[in-house]
Amino acid sequence: RTTPIQVKGIGSVTTVSAGRSHSLALEEDGSVWAWGDNTYGNLGNGTQVPYSTTPIQVLSKASRIDAGYDFNLAAVDEGVLAWGANQFNQLGDNSSEAFQRSPVKSNSLLNSRLFSAGGYHSLSGEDSEVLAWGFNGFGQIGNGLTQHEPNPVPSLVNKPPVFYRAAGTDAPETASIIAGSGWSYGAEAVVLVNENCFADALTGTPLASALDAPMLLTKNKVLSSQTEEDLDYLRPSTVYILGGTAVVSQEIEQTLSEKYTVVRIGGYDQYETAAMIAHFLYQNKLCAKGKAVLAYGENFPDALAVSSLAAFQRIPILLTRTYQLPETTAKAIQELQVKDTIVVGGRAVISDQIANSMMGMKRYSGIDKYQTALEIAKGMGADLNTVFIATGDNFPDALAGSVLASRTNSPIFLVGKETPDNVFYYINNNAKQINEAIILGGTAVVSDAVLGRIQEMIGR
Repeated sequence: RTTPIQVKGIGSVTTVSAGRSHSLALEEDGSVWAWGDNTYGNLGNGTQVPYSTTPIQVLSKASRIDAGYDFNLAAVDEGVLAWGANQFNQLGDNSSEAFQRSPVKSNSLLNSRLFSAGGYHSLSGEDSEVLAWGFNGFGQIGNGLTQHEPNPVPSLVNKPPVFYRAAGTDAPETASIIAGSGWSYGAEAVVLVNENCFADALTGTPLASALDAPMLLTKNKVLSSQTEEDLDYLRPSTVYILGGTAVVSQEIEQTLSEKYTVVRIGGYDQYETAAMIAHFLYQNKLCAKGKAVLAYGENFPDALAVSSLAAFQRIPILLTRTYQLPETTAKAIQELQVKDTIVVGGRAVISDQIANSMMGMKRYSGIDKYQTALEIAKGMGADLNTVFIATGDNFPDALAGSVLASRTNSPIFLVGKETPDNVFYYINNNAKQINEAIILGGTAVVSDAVLGRIQEMIGR
């Protein structure tokens, strides 16, 4: 319709609200009417009719309405009622139902005077506090993270900074904790890597991020019971294995293929695997055209520090030796038509000869791996609202965390037993921007002393 037409069957309307493919109206007498799509119970009349082209009465007495993406909220005398899509508990009824075809009591909104129905999330306001729950893949809940929230949590409005550890007894358990935090409602895909093959995991971060897939860890021959439990919980359709059969065995692939579609991306070595991941991203239109990150392929602090930011910006990560550009990397750069190259690390790890041969080259480096991580964060425009802290000496605990950090364009700062003061100076100088610090790994890798010093700087 290019001009307005009168909606039939309703008259003295005080409020209207447009959802995704349905509409709501509130009349003067308090009656609530709905029309349009009914796929997820949007109309609230308890039926399975696919849609209605004319308004249907839902409630007889309400004072406020709001239509969201396939769901609705309405205030009545006894509280707030909700109906429609509920995949992320956006209705706030604490049920496991994917949708509700009739209005149900929203336990999250019992006493709220203000509320708003969003995409797959809801907001409520009471006095000076804003609460939010539901889908949070883009940080719409406002708590500085991107894990979904089934229950109301405060948005970070004048809230003190938050600190916590994502740590298990070993690397697979740490990955499990991160997966449960960031993908609490499951995932369509999972990326599986060998916990000791850091290059495969870090160059795979842009892939995992593009697929919105958690990264799980395994031994090379058998899946750990923890990883099997995680897969059962996440219920993915597809499992992507990174690395060849020497890295993740054929037996593991066969076992997984009984339940899931399995896609293996793996080459002869880490250089070929990185190139294959980049090709997969390019062929499936999952990366930015003409861009690549080049990192050192024999040790991995620089690749870790850049992984989350490259993933957020959809830039594939390729690997090189210090004085020799591997043939598979050179071929990938040519075939991907790379015109802008980010080189991470100083001349000691990537020579000027190789760096200067890259088109549109920008190098981010410092006097050591800790300073390099800071320069990467500054140069690539990291968002400092949430920062991740990881050890620069060993990498399994940080592997899975890099995917979570990529959701919010968050930097990964490296620390160690002898962390240089310039890391703490940078954090201290930017303390007002930091609202959350997530420590990747237990006290054996990031000590309480380091955490305490960061808390002292950021706490306010």
